Amino acid sequence: NAEVYDQEAITTVGTALVRLLEAVARDPRRCIRDIAVADFPAERSTPIPDGVSLGGLFQAAVQKHAGEVALVHHDREYTYRHVDRWAGDVRDALVQLDLEPGVTVAVLLDRRPALVAAILGTLSNGNSVVPMDIKDAAPRIAGILEDSGAAVVLTVAEFTHLLPEDMARVLLDEDGNQAENADTAHEVTEWHPAQADDRAALMYTSGSTGLPKGCRITHRNILRLVLDQDYATFDDRQVFLLTSSPAFDALTLELWGTMLFGGTLVIPDEIDILDGDRMRQMVQRHGVTTMWLTAPLFNQLCDQDPAIFAGLGHLMVGGSALSVRHVAKVHQACPSLRITNGYGPTENTTFSTTHEIQAEDLQGSNIPIGRPIAHASAYVVDTGLQPLPAGAVGELLVGGEGVADGYHDRPELTAERFITLHDLPGERLYRTGDLVRRRPDGAFLYIGRRDDQVKINGFRVEIGEVEKALSAVPGVEDAAVVAVDHQGSLVLHGYYVASGISPDCVRGGMAATVAGYLVPSTLTRLESLPLTRNGKVDRSALAEFRPETVTPPVAPSSSGLPSTEELLHDIVADVLSLPTVDVHRNFFDVGLTSLSLLAVNNRLRKALEREVPLTDYFEHTSISTLASHLDSAGSSTPAVAEIDVEAEQESTVMIGKLMGAFDDE
Repeated sequence: NAEVYDQEAITTVGTALVRLLEAVARDPRRCIRDIAVADFPAERSTPIPDGVSLGGLFQAAVQKHAGEVALVHHDREYTYRHVDRWAGDVRDALVQLDLEPGVTVAVLLDRRPALVAAILGTLSNGNSVVPMDIKDAAPRIAGILEDSGAAVVLTVAEFTHLLPEDMARVLLDEDGNQAENADTAHEVTEWHPAQADDRAALMYTSGSTGLPKGCRITHRNILRLVLDQDYATFDDRQVFLLTSSPAFDALTLELWGTMLFGGTLVIPDEIDILDGDRMRQMVQRHGVTTMWLTAPLFNQLCDQDPAIFAGLGHLMVGGSALSVRHVAKVHQACPSLRITNGYGPTENTTFSTTHEIQAEDLQGSNIPIGRPIAHASAYVVDTGLQPLPAGAVGELLVGGEGVADGYHDRPELTAERFITLHDLPGERLYRTGDLVRRRPDGAFLYIGRRDDQVKINGFRVEIGEVEKALSAVPGVEDAAVVAVDHQGSLVLHGYYVASGISPDCVRGGMAATVAGYLVPSTLTRLESLPLTRNGKVDRSALAEFRPETVTPPVAPSSSGLPSTEELLHDIVADVLSLPTVDVHRNFFDVGLTSLSLLAVNNRLRKALEREVPLTDYFEHTSISTLASHLDSAGSSTPAVAEIDVEAEQESTVMIGKLMGAFDDE
């Protein structure tokens, strides 16, 4: 049927079938899973150039661009000379502690210039960095510190309450004033002569055992990300907006893609990233040329105004599947903007494949994740790890110079996920667990996952980790968690068996021990978990149970038109997929997250036909108080506008949790 299958696909299937039959004829006892129906592509990863190092490239950048701007924060500019002095001060502090090269150093900071100085100073002393998220719960931070074996934490005074009392810490110069006021005679800071395979960072991701796992990133891995690449332009004219959380692997791209080449890194506040108008102003004011965004945050900003990105030259998007509709809107509003789909797990150092999006890509339903970047490779295999031909769906293996050294102190998991294959001698590969299909032109299409790992708010989440955290709440006897698609966005629903423990208490217990994105958006108490005939939890039946409600719906107003409070209540309840919510409780206590708050704000702005600053949600933190504030502003409330529900919650967002102080309560 030529209307369904093309000639190339039929030829591929025929060739595979012939190979299978020939192999069986030669050895009838051979297992099917051991038979390859295709060959691995001939292309292989190439090594990074000899003689290059992070330290050498940064020193060269300092020497060449000493008086030029390296960092911008709150309109204050920091030159390369200033940043290098600051990093040198950090290194001196570590030397005074007698920290030998190779020792692990943790960094607990938000998005600020001191973060850059801390990372550079740590690596210049030959140490490796453990970046941590200030919005993580204190027990999670303590667990990472213990697992990593960090000798000391670099931080500032306002975050010390998150640290164990007995944890050694160095308080950094918050603004770099000491380095700026130092003697003007400056020699470039010397770096410890690290080897390419020395560890540069431990990046922690979700773990199915309930404990996060540390991924060992080497100097070689980082160099591969930015050397000899054509997916982005790395030079001294680049102005990169830092949007990633300090603990997210995309920071590797933003930091080293500028600091090694004499570019400028603009460091915004959280609100500058989430508010479209503020982001537009940041781009225009600082001449930002390049930006990375998670796909869900990109979608939300696009819904505010797709022309936000008009001033950019290059926008990289990824972290989860891209929405064709949102990319098309931005492509139409910003026709000269270069948009790249970036794909890759932390275990392969940020990017494995990239695809520069063309107009024809927007005609289908799935934007390609592209081809391997320089010094990288990628293959599609079946369950027996045999190569598959173009068009077949299989697991994606990624290789090359970006493949991490493994998981810290997890030898069994390392052996399971980091592998070698007989037919690819000398190449170390990482099993992504992602299902893909290779097109005839070599580009990959993402299909889905082969396990229970999901993306929530842009974070990689193992369902097992969430279930263990829920089960660990005192009084909870049994628990299960499912990921549910709600209006285009994956959310976690938690179910537990307990006596006399309310969902609010359980939520508080989880938030005290795990990161905010691991706390289910809804929690439902059950008498017992439903089971299948085989005695396993019936996860499909769980979806039939509804979360508990606390208060009745707000009574309709007598005017015939919705009051502001009722309007806001209905929007919040609909976004949360709940019949009603308490109008007097904190937004984040009723289950809103950073992403869902943006969805609420987008809908409210459309319904009121006026702007509602995101800062209003901080100052007026419940439906009732925000409605009163909006009414007092003197604007009438029109009838509810027709809402494009699909547009407002396309996916989940990795944003460093702007409202993390609330999300984690």
